[in-house]
Amino acid sequence: MSRAHDRLPWLLLFVLAAVPVQAQTGPDVPEMASYDAYFLDFLDRYAIPGASVAVSRSGRLVYARGFGLADVDAALAVQPTDRFRVASVSKPITAVVAMKLVEDGRLDLDAPAFAVLDDLPPPDGQTDDPRLAQITVRDLLQHSGGWDRDGTVYDPMFDVVNIAAAMGVPAPADVETVIRFMRGRPLDFDPGSRYAYSNFGVAVLGRVLERVTGTPYDQLVKETLAPTGITSFEIGGSRLADRLPGEVRYYSPFAEVPSVFGDGPVPWPYGGFHIEAMDAHGGWVASAPDLLRFTTALDGLTNRPDVLAAETRAAMVARPDLATWNGSSSWYGLGWSSNTNGHWWHLGSLPGAESLLVRSSYNGLHWAVLLNTRTNATSTYMAELDQAMWTLALGITTWPTHDLFDTVVADEGQPDAATLSLDAYPNPTFASATVAVTLPAAANVRAEVVDLLGRRVATLHDGPLAAGTHRLTLDAARLPTGVYVVRTVTPDATLTQRLTVAH
Repeated sequence: MSRAHDRLPWLLLFVLAAVPVQAQTGPDVPEMASYDAYFLDFLDRYAIPGASVAVSRSGRLVYARGFGLADVDAALAVQPTDRFRVASVSKPITAVVAMKLVEDGRLDLDAPAFAVLDDLPPPDGQTDDPRLAQITVRDLLQHSGGWDRDGTVYDPMFDVVNIAAAMGVPAPADVETVIRFMRGRPLDFDPGSRYAYSNFGVAVLGRVLERVTGTPYDQLVKETLAPTGITSFEIGGSRLADRLPGEVRYYSPFAEVPSVFGDGPVPWPYGGFHIEAMDAHGGWVASAPDLLRFTTALDGLTNRPDVLAAETRAAMVARPDLATWNGSSSWYGLGWSSNTNGHWWHLGSLPGAESLLVRSSYNGLHWAVLLNTRTNATSTYMAELDQAMWTLALGITTWPTHDLFDTVVADEGQPDAATLSLDAYPNPTFASATVAVTLPAAANVRAEVVDLLGRRVATLHDGPLAAGTHRLTLDAARLPTGVYVVRTVTPDATLTQRLTVAH
């Protein structure tokens, strides 16, 4: 037995905090360091694994960074070009495609929507609510079609197992089966009389667009947005096995739920709902920079091509002629929320994902924030996030002059991010642990341990390291009992992991 084993036994515990390794990737933008500081703190306070943040100004992408982890188990950092589920931010995407068809004379906003859906009849033995014939394309876009999920506490897009059983088809029901089922139910109010947010109405709109053009919905979106240079937009898959290249993993703080596919309990984001059926209203996966390629194609500036004419853009965000919005300073237009200040925005939320997309009229600023979780404090932290993005923007005195649109692009061949992990040895006679740092390429690395006041208490390495995995020894026996942070700094990222030392 070595001399190390002759020492008095003691216990060394390494306990990871609720927030996993935090990483910061993407081009450094010193003028916007306040954004870096805010998001590192934001992820920590709300136990959010990862986020992607992009900001554009006057048609130029000035900020694109990833924070935290895209995959906790694999300790993979979020990259700026990683793809996230955007949930209801899908609705503006569908709206822009619809308005492009209106602009081209291929779609009439005031045409009856169900007139082109005769191939989706109500269930056998049932008939349409007569008011169904009054629902227009405009109603579907502005959520005045007659379905009220809040009043009835029923959203058919999340009831695909029961609907499949009622229709005699295998679960989960696809979107066309859901439409047929809903044709057998009465409307909740007269079409065009008021606003009531409806995922189902936009799902119907997706099928209308398909019938009018003869093109599958997802293909139609990609063709319409092709001039923008967007490459990341894709309809997501419900199961983990269907994750797209470059797509993050999603995390939910809640227990497993029954799978809509009938194959046992699953994590809520991976089979707790049928995202393929939600395509037009909540099914898209996208990167944050590509969402700003989308909004800057709607800004009227000349440095990037627009997909809609000025008159069409104005119609899309005009106050609808609905009593709901009389006297209101903000409203829901044709696929976007808007207000009297000329700002447009949309939020998205699904188990495992949250999104915020804003096209402001302030200095041509747009921003996108994507998260790979949804906690049980949604209303609190998303409201904070919305306010923080305005506060951060107003606090910038000198804006960057660069344009990252041509440099921040998805590249499946790009190297993986640096990773950091701690290996704790449970043998109570050992007083050390290993810090493993994996580098995709040679780099200068500083690996250190700091206390909660930020004071360095140990340096593990400071200098060049070759590509590959390096195992650095942490002599925890020399540290007093307490909580610490292991931090590695590379030119591209700062990675941290908390630990607790207890003797």
